[in-house]
Amino acid sequence: IEQQLTRIGDYQRAYQRLRNDLMQVRNRPIRDEYGETQLALISPGDQLLEFTRGGWRNPLLQPRSSLERVAYRLEDHKLIRSSWLVLDRSQDSKPVDAVLFDQVERVQWRFMNLAGEWQDRWPRDGTVGADPVRTPPPVAIELQIDTEDWGKLRFLFGPVVQPMPVR
Repeated sequence: IEQQLTRIGDYQRAYQRLRNDLMQVRNRPIRDEYGETQLALISPGDQLLEFTRGGWRNPLLQPRSSLERVAYRLEDHKLIRSSWLVLDRSQDSKPVDAVLFDQVERVQWRFMNLAGEWQDRWPRDGTVGADPVRTPPPVAIELQIDTEDWGKLRFLFGPVVQPMPVR
């Protein structure tokens, strides 16, 4: 019983971390370590999700942004959350990694666009040629995780962000 209670607590903490991140999505593109502009939220369909989020607390009043770049990926049967200390990265920018779930067999992300249609990648046609300012984040995000011990878990987050007006 204690092992099951510990596992439930692990799942609850992981869900809260996901929810806190995905409810803070911001439409702020970044520059990657090669100087290329990346959309505010991208998911090329290979179990990866990367986005800019707001609300990064700064209790020590460090000279940094309240925005944070976050990524989720599946590696060695673990769902890993990566974050960077800066938005616009240099080649020596290293992520800080944390394991959210272990015993994961599969991860699938889905994204709802403004028309209410679900798609498996964001943006639908990939990031090549996408205008980072005119490509808003999705309205909702669904995460399905296939676990070894609990089977399928499905999380729905939305609305993710209010669309920003385009000028």
